[in-house]
Amino acid sequence: MGKAEPGFEAMVVELISRHAPGITETAVNSRSSKGGKWISVTVTLRAESKAQLDAIYLDLSAHKKVVMAL
Repeated sequence: MGKAEPGFEAMVVELISRHAPGITETAVNSRSSKGGKWISVTVTLRAESKAQLDAIYLDLSAHKKVVMAL
């Protein structure tokens, strides 16, 4: 989740793709907040290991434009 700025969704997908290549457009779902200030991006994938999930979470959490990662 982050501020609804141009390129936010693409940035999230790019970060996740570093660890889980082959993400398709149908695996990505975005939703804006009621006021339009925030955007949440959901990426559905099949993780290969806990280490892979941890690496994705760490990269997302470390990015300055990501406010929250679940």
